[in-house]
Amino acid sequence: MAEMLEEKWPKGVMASIAFFFVLILMLVFRSVVVPIKATAGFLLSILATFGATTAVFQWGWLSSLFGFDTGGPLILDRGASYLQQTMTGVDAQTLESRRLQIEEVCRPFRVMPIMVGHADKTATYASAEQMFLAHVVHTLAPWCERIEQSIDNDLLRGEQGLYAKFNLNGLMRGAFADRMNGYSKALGAGGSPAWMTPNEVRGLEELNPVDGGDELPKPTNPPVPDDPPKPPPRKGDA
Repeated sequence: MAEMLEEKWPKGVMASIAFFFVLILMLVFRSVVVPIKATAGFLLSILATFGATTAVFQWGWLSSLFGFDTGGPLILDRGASYLQQTMTGVDAQTLESRRLQIEEVCRPFRVMPIMVGHADKTATYASAEQMFLAHVVHTLAPWCERIEQSIDNDLLRGEQGLYAKFNLNGLMRGAFADRMNGYSKALGAGGSPAWMTPNEVRGLEELNPVDGGDELPKPTNPPVPDDPPKPPPRKGDA
């Protein structure tokens, strides 16, 4: 008898605990299914947090149990969500207002927006050089002239032969091909008279002077004079 009680005692205790647990659920929730479903949902949410959904639907775990193959749809778990890839109208309007603010700040200072890194659709590689030249002419040149006049009036005070002058040639340098074309004409290419010496051209390119480079070169490829017009034939000529 003692051996039988010792063998049945654990099962009886477990049955009593289960009975009291079900009784408590009935008294608190008035149902047994509701707390069991809530507990099961809580456990499933924990598994989904650790990537169980991705493992089942994409990696193929337990595919034979659920009856589907791997390579299913993309599952976003662990708080992931889809984000819109296209720009909304509100975002586009915000960017447009930002562009307007930059242009309004540049306007009173007469600075072109491209000089502060704001390039719109009108700025291209073909027009960039002209915009840089316009910046020198319309933005920097007026200020340089004011400073030059102030130096002449307040510092030099009319000293004979002295005047202030900003050299903006470095900012107005064009492309290499354009500079070489201008230098060749200044040195007398094409038959036009030279108006710059070789050393002056080398100085603009930050090169050392050479011997004999301080004289104006002779024009190259001088134009060939046209043949004089032939006299009209006389009446007695055959």
